[in-house]
Amino acid sequence: MTGTRYIVDTNIWVDYFWHGRFVEEISHAELETPAVVLVELAGYFIRNGVPREFSVRCIAEIVRRSAILNFDMERALKVVEIREKLGLPAMDAIIYSYAENGKILLTRDADLKGLSDVDYRKK
Repeated sequence: MTGTRYIVDTNIWVDYFWHGRFVEEISHAELETPAVVLVELAGYFIRNGVPREFSVRCIAEIVRRSAILNFDMERALKVVEIREKLGLPAMDAIIYSYAENGKILLTRDADLKGLSDVDYRKK
C-alpha cells in the first residue's frame, strides 16, 4: 500500500475490470467504494450484456478489496449541500461527498475535474 486512500468511482472500476487499467492504483492503495457505485456498476454490466457470473465476480472482488461506504441521512444532507454549492448531478454529488479527510476520489468523470480531493484521469 502506498498510503493513498482512494474513493473509487464507477468508471474506474469499469476500466479496471473491462480494460485492465488502473491496476497500480487498485493494487497499491487503500480503497473505499460508495455502495451506489455497486448499483451503477451492476447496471453497466447488464446494459452491456456482461454475463451474470462475471458481474458477480467483479462485485465480489470490489467487496473483498475495498471498504463499502454506506449512504445514510447525514450523507444525504451533505449531498444536498454539495449539489447546491457545485451544481453537480445527484449521483456525482453522492460519490464526491465521500472525498474528505484525506481521501481522494479517483475518477474519469469530467464533471468532477478540478474539484478539490479529486484525482481526475482523462478518458
